[in-house]
Amino acid sequence: VVARIAEEGLKPVLLTNGERLTVELARELRRAGLAKYHFHVDSGMRRPGWEDKTEAEMNELRQHYADLVSEAGGVQCGYNITIFPATLQYLPDILGWARANLTKVQHLSLIAFRSIPIANDIAYTVGDTAVDVTRLQHATAALEMLDVTVDAMYETIRTWDPSFAPSAYLPGTSAPGSWWRSRSGHGTDSTDTWVHGPWSAYRSVTIS
Repeated sequence: VVARIAEEGLKPVLLTNGERLTVELARELRRAGLAKYHFHVDSGMRRPGWEDKTEAEMNELRQHYADLVSEAGGVQCGYNITIFPATLQYLPDILGWARANLTKVQHLSLIAFRSIPIANDIAYTVGDTAVDVTRLQHATAALEMLDVTVDAMYETIRTWDPSFAPSAYLPGTSAPGSWWRSRSGHGTDSTDTWVHGPWSAYRSVTIS
């Protein structure tokens, strides 16, 4: 599949939990033309052997895959991490780990958790058929645990790095007041990160 996509002149990107990935397979995927991994690794996945780990402790598993991809060579490494209300406090640990691995980790996507509220005044239907959302993994009656906002993530990050600022904004959901924050920059493991501000991000888009 990867080779077929690459033959079309596109850049194949693999979204994976990484559980079956080996150095040998990573090299085979590189030869086939894989451009990038997006590993989904967070404590909410409850992987065997990692069920009771904090988000900070999950950095050990992220390090394993970052080292594996680096050893195989030639393919970018990125992470998708869902941030839950209970794991919001570990954002500085995640970002500190990523900053220490700038030459191995090229992308970090922090996904703000969204759950399904259960309340007496809310009904879910398909046509005239009621839908029982209590069977769904992230349905909750604890409305204080309903969502993580981008603003809350931003403020938590700022306690770790007061200089942190987004490079750009994107529309978030159907709610007019919601948005995504995007940040970009570059550096090495042994030097400070050079962060793109809003103006440099704008120039990058207009130039490209």
